[in-house]
Amino acid sequence: MSKRLSWKLKFSILMVLLIIIIYGSNYLVLGDAEHIISYVWTHLGFIPVDILLVAFLLDEIIERKEKEAMLEKLDMLMSTFFSEVGNELINQLSTVNKYKASTENLKSIKNWEDKDYENKLNELKSSTVDFSAIDMGLEDREEFLENLRTLLVDKREFIINLINNPNLLEKEEFTGLINAILHLDEELEHRKDLALVSDSDFAHLNGDMQRVYSKLVYEWVYYLRYLNKHYPYMIALIIRTNPFDETASVYVKKKKKNRRFNMSNENENNENIKSCIILCGGKSSRMGRDKGSMIIQDKPMIKHILSTLNHQINEAIIVLNDEKRIENYSKFINPKDYTYKITFVEDKIKDKGPMPGIMTGLSYITSNYALVLPCDSPYVSQKYVKTIFKEIDVNYQAIVPFHDSNMKLKTSEPLHSIYSKNIIPTIEELISTDVLHIKGLIEKIDTKFVLIDNKKIEKKEFRNLNRPSDI
Repeated sequence: MSKRLSWKLKFSILMVLLIIIIYGSNYLVLGDAEHIISYVWTHLGFIPVDILLVAFLLDEIIERKEKEAMLEKLDMLMSTFFSEVGNELINQLSTVNKYKASTENLKSIKNWEDKDYENKLNELKSSTVDFSAIDMGLEDREEFLENLRTLLVDKREFIINLINNPNLLEKEEFTGLINAILHLDEELEHRKDLALVSDSDFAHLNGDMQRVYSKLVYEWVYYLRYLNKHYPYMIALIIRTNPFDETASVYVKKKKKNRRFNMSNENENNENIKSCIILCGGKSSRMGRDKGSMIIQDKPMIKHILSTLNHQINEAIIVLNDEKRIENYSKFINPKDYTYKITFVEDKIKDKGPMPGIMTGLSYITSNYALVLPCDSPYVSQKYVKTIFKEIDVNYQAIVPFHDSNMKLKTSEPLHSIYSKNIIPTIEELISTDVLHIKGLIEKIDTKFVLIDNKKIEKKEFRNLNRPSDI
């Protein structure tokens, strides 16, 4: 017999002896056997009531407390999930998502209260988040799928270890998310050559990505509600890296007071806005017709550029020659197809080359700098757009790429460059003296030349389609 059982037996015998002694002494002193029997009988009737209370009510309370403690641990586990894979997965999928309406208000989540979290969770639970990948060229599509597959393969062991946690079954939504991620991982793993993914096959993968994205967004909001309630000091970092806010930055920024080139305070507030100017004001004399509206691979040439700019910029200024072209372009360009604001403007000075168009576009941007692209350059990739924007330096008025260190100016690409808003007076001065060559501009202003690695960014991206034979 174990010591524990022996102790319980001795204790039970002692309690029985005490009962006999107490009731025996009562009978010997008072001699009232009927009262003793009535008292014992009455209390025997309460034994089933005590058992009910202990067996059901107290047991329910204990079980609830244990479940709350377990869910608390699972909520803490979600922190590890988002740190390891969730945040990066949201970022990759959000970057290519064509539809932003259902997640637009997540940009302001730092100002939310408990009721805002509850309302959003109820909304996400009752309907899926709209998701559809933007139009991408074959190379950009392959790169995106490769990056996604690499992420899921790298984190596969971590995800499988999560699903092996038996307590995870208590969180049905989170379990559904993990299963959806593993399914997407399996789909991508079986496609050995992602270059062979056709449009219909990509549409199938798009459905799998939508399932993952919708569940991810729900769990992300749920996770932030948990942090906001229990660990508010931890939520600051999550908000600074908000994947639904293109201007979010992990670094805590202090407002800068002094800037070269006399930047206004209003422009300082817009330093995170990315602008692009698309030049469509040329005569297209060598092509024989308007180039931007020409159909290339089943859609107008300019729409290839507009699709590339999805999730890369906040606004695009399309500079056109006259009101008639503006009306024409407005018919086939639907702003709802893009993740940024589109503005059509008329070139202030016509038939004088690209420099007046740049000046016109710069006068409309809300940021400090703008990337300039010609409408007849449909091969520009998102990789190049990201690369050139990273080169912005407030000490320079232009960021100009080039290909050969021995011939910097000659091999430069001034029509695929970034220009500061404050060069407008310089352009006006050059135009007034009939200096219209764009390279004359970049020689006159403070220019930062950036050498392009043509192994990563092909020269074809800078190619202009000027003649029918170029197509």
